[in-house]
Amino acid sequence: MHRALPAAVLLLALALPAAAGELPRGVAGITLGLSVNQAHARLARIGVRATETEAREREAGPGVEQEMWTLRDPRYAYLQVLVGPDGRVRMVEAWVRKGGPGLLFRDIADVREARRLGFWIYRWSAPGRGGKPGWEVIARGSDSLAAGSMIVSSLAADGSARPERRDRDDPDRPR
Repeated sequence: MHRALPAAVLLLALALPAAAGELPRGVAGITLGLSVNQAHARLARIGVRATETEAREREAGPGVEQEMWTLRDPRYAYLQVLVGPDGRVRMVEAWVRKGGPGLLFRDIADVREARRLGFWIYRWSAPGRGGKPGWEVIARGSDSLAAGSMIVSSLAADGSARPERRDRDDPDRPR
C-alpha cells in the first residue's frame, strides 16, 4: 500500500495543469541553446533524421539550417529543429502523434496567460534574463483541449521573434 502512494502522487501531479512561469524551453529533450552536436546525440536516441526530407532541408536564413526528424516517441511523431549560425538550437517544432497520449494545452502552460492568435492557437512568451534571450511557445490544435503541434523558439534581444521564425497567424507580424 505504501508503494502505491508515491505512484498515485506522481499521477496526480502529471494531471495538474502546468504552473504559471514554467514555460517549456524545448520539446522531447531538445531545448533552446543546445549545441547542434548535443541535439543530434539526443535525437539519435529517440529518432532518425528524415531521409526523404534531407534533400528538401534548406538554409532558413543566413547560416540558419533546419532539420526534420522522425521520432520513436509515444507523444511526438516528428520534430523540426532550426540551428542558428552559432551552431545552437534556436527553434524546435514538434507534431503530436495521432493515436498517442496527446498534448493538452493546459499541460504546456496556463492558457489564461497565453495570447490567443486564432481558434485554438495560443502563444506564451517569457522574457530574457541574465543576458539570455527570452523565448516563446506557440501551440496549435484542432479543438479547444489538445494541441496538434508546438513550437518553442528563442526571441531576439529586443523581445521580438527572430526574423527567420515569425508565426504566420500572428496579426502583429510584418507583411
